[in-house]
Amino acid sequence: HQHFMLVDTLSCLENIMLGAEGGFFLTPSKARVRAKLEALMAETGLQVPLDAVVADLPVGELQRLEILKALYRGARILILDEPTAVLTPQETDQLFVTLRRLQQLGTTLILITHKL
Repeated sequence: HQHFMLVDTLSCLENIMLGAEGGFFLTPSKARVRAKLEALMAETGLQVPLDAVVADLPVGELQRLEILKALYRGARILILDEPTAVLTPQETDQLFVTLRRLQQLGTTLILITHKL
């Protein structure tokens, strides 16, 4: 069972912004965050509908959103615990394409799985 650290009633963009910057006056504009995220999505291949409400998204997109959120915050190491457990075969294939791309970009990946 996957647990995501997302607020169901907020958009993907709002979830990424939530807690990413400190203090009320330091909160970046949505336009600036969107521009940075669009560049990050183009670079990594992680595509997430930024204006969609989280509650309306399938599990595969929620997972991509969590990864994108971590990368937006500057994570260079990702620890993924059973990331394929609830994904469809197609979503699993796409996840591994994305993980290979992240690895090529210099992200360290620690993958925990029972599927060998």
